Amino acid sequence: MKKIFLLCFILFTFSCKEDTYKPEGLHFVSQEEMIEMVREGRFPSGDNTVIKNEEGKIISRDSVLSIPNLSENWTLDMYINEDFELVEMILRPATAEDKKFKERLQGEVETP
Repeated sequence: MKKIFLLCFILFTFSCKEDTYKPEGLHFVSQEEMIEMVREGRFPSGDNTVIKNEEGKIISRDSVLSIPNLSENWTLDMYINEDFELVEMILRPATAEDKKFKERLQGEVETP
């Protein structure tokens, strides 16, 4: 499970788009919050996490993992509840900014 979270954290990055689905009542995890979590080794629990597309439709984990070039071309936005549980992730195409953040996050993961 830890490997799945690490993969997801490397894939995660964040958007400011207003025209896409955003879960209500959940906290969007920012880039800085993600860096802090990696530095502290503190990751939200996510046994029941739902993955959705930008329209809010549920996507299976198997479908996500079968996407070609997933880590290069796609990213996942994380949404947690007040109990620090990862409730939803939104899959969307990665932007140039997302790709830069992935490199920064990978550097944090690799730093002892």
